[in-house]
Amino acid sequence: MLQVKNTHCTNLLDNLSSIDVEELLDTDLNDHVRKFLEIVRDVIWNRRTFQALPELGTDDSKRPFVGLIPQGAKVGDKVCIVYGCSVPVVLRKKVKPDGTNCWQLIGDAYVDGIMDGELIQFASPSSIKSAEVEFELR
Repeated sequence: MLQVKNTHCTNLLDNLSSIDVEELLDTDLNDHVRKFLEIVRDVIWNRRTFQALPELGTDDSKRPFVGLIPQGAKVGDKVCIVYGCSVPVVLRKKVKPDGTNCWQLIGDAYVDGIMDGELIQFASPSSIKSAEVEFELR
């Protein structure tokens, strides 16, 4: 059992999708395009794209975030910035047998625009503090 705090979570919306680079690689391509797609394939392997609206109040709170999440992520999962983690993570709420909640780590995420602390940088200290949540990972 690990107790951690997070500073921000985002609900994943219905518009999840998958990118099939293998299908593209099965077509007739220039060598440089093929090499690029092979690199893309290696980066996005078992990933899907997503779009979500931020829950933390920032000046950019109307702009949806986009990125890559694990293939197993589902609508309703949360993309969270967790203190001490170098990348955002996807968490899923679970109910324990005693009826209390805990969270399952689904995997890491790439979210354009928040990978280098931008979300925290542009949010007010009060909105960061109000968005902090302590939760249990299992």
